[in-house]
Amino acid sequence: MLIARWLSKHSLRILGAAVLLGGLLIEVTMFDRLADGIQYFVRERSVSPDQSLEITRFVSGLETGHAPEGQYLVLAEARGITHPEDGHILLAGYCDRPFRYGWRDDGGIWWYCPFGKSEIETYSPMAFGHEMRQLSPTERGLFRFP
Repeated sequence: MLIARWLSKHSLRILGAAVLLGGLLIEVTMFDRLADGIQYFVRERSVSPDQSLEITRFVSGLETGHAPEGQYLVLAEARGITHPEDGHILLAGYCDRPFRYGWRDDGGIWWYCPFGKSEIETYSPMAFGHEMRQLSPTERGLFRFP
């Protein structure tokens, strides 16, 4: 009885505190995401032939993640993503130059590291029904470059 009376008397204060804490949690989460987003830099984009998907190449400024301070190729159904987690990470790793990539005639995706050795940390061979494949040196002359 005493607890019920206390709760009814202070219910607005309890509700206000809960809303304030919830808002603070959302604010902290959004700030974290915004700070991460500032550390990923969009370098180029390529839209699929049917205009339904987009590959974005990011460079990371973070010392953590799939490829700290490396490159990411990300496939997304949305256009203009600003963070790798907004899409499907196809490839994350390192190459002396920017990764080359593009769309194959069959809707698949090709990629390669143009010079030097590449070091791949994350590789997804399939996303949204599209096969991702590294080109061999002899195949590189067969595709248009973005």
